[in-house]
Amino acid sequence: MSYLGVDFQRGIRGNINRRQMEFHQRVEAIWGPVGGWNDTLDAHAAGGLPPRAVAITSDVLSVGQAAPLPGLRRGTLELGAAGNVMVEGEAFTARSSRLSYSEAKDLLVFEGDGRSDAQLFRQERIGAPTSSASAGKILYWRGLNQVEVNDARFIDLDQLGGTGGASRLPGFGGAKP
Repeated sequence: MSYLGVDFQRGIRGNINRRQMEFHQRVEAIWGPVGGWNDTLDAHAAGGLPPRAVAITSDVLSVGQAAPLPGLRRGTLELGAAGNVMVEGEAFTARSSRLSYSEAKDLLVFEGDGRSDAQLFRQERIGAPTSSASAGKILYWRGLNQVEVNDARFIDLDQLGGTGGASRLPGFGGAKP
């Protein structure tokens, strides 16, 4: 069972029949697994984010439900965010101009706007060294902890210990200049 909580400043619009909603101005959202119908998540909890939860802040957030995949009874969540996007998870933080998320693929896509790059800071596991990337587009599969970087501007290779390039960095396969 998943929980999605959204706070917003200005307005909301959408089409309930198409299962789409869009929230505007100073949007704060949290999404993640919960144990029951009455459970909630708090992005500002003193202990930090719960495991597998993701907090998103942006100027605009769109939420939709895709058609159910074969074998599933419900549709999967699709998110899109634009404007000053900041995303925080258990072992990563990202900044970008645009974000798209597909629950079916567990894929976060961060994109720059041509003036500023998308940035991703993450750890292979809690307590491990932090790696970072700055690029026009960054794809991050959370469940696999893998990253693909397109139009790379910067990739931090410090945790490699001098063993090679970005394509050998664990989880950073597929770096594309």
